[in-house]
Amino acid sequence: MKHFFLLLLVLCVPPLFASGHTSDQRYHDGYIVDLSSAPVAPWVGEKVGLSFVFRDPISGLATSSIVSAEWSVDALMRENNKTQETIFVSSVFEVRDGGFVTDYVFTEEGTYDMHLIFTDVDGKERTTGFRKQVRNGAVENTIPAKTHVAFLSITLIFSILGFVLGRFSRTSPKV
Repeated sequence: MKHFFLLLLVLCVPPLFASGHTSDQRYHDGYIVDLSSAPVAPWVGEKVGLSFVFRDPISGLATSSIVSAEWSVDALMRENNKTQETIFVSSVFEVRDGGFVTDYVFTEEGTYDMHLIFTDVDGKERTTGFRKQVRNGAVENTIPAKTHVAFLSITLIFSILGFVLGRFSRTSPKV
């Protein structure tokens, strides 16, 4: 019986605390391009840290064969129905140790395309892209209060049940 509760604990608890993967990957012409951003879904006016890493698709390790990169941001859809336009073009980044890091602040809500042009040691250019959703308004708690109460109640019930069953299994005679 004790093993049953241990199994139940192992199966149920990790999903409650798991967090989402924060990177987006694209395979293009012999390279995996990995974009990690923090925060994942930014608010208008919030600084977004962006990390681009170029990986070998077989080993998964960062590759040193990419020497430079340039990225741009296009406004694809915006709340105020403005037309699609390029709103930012970066300077060329020197890629070191397989990647580069930068940041950006979005000034309007909407969906944005981020285009990345990267060049290898032979001078060949490749292009790939990523999409980023930007939200407007105050940061809201996305988990309702009832969910917090239910989670705490269930945790308390299972803790008490586990304690009682643990005490009972120690005091019952062994056959």
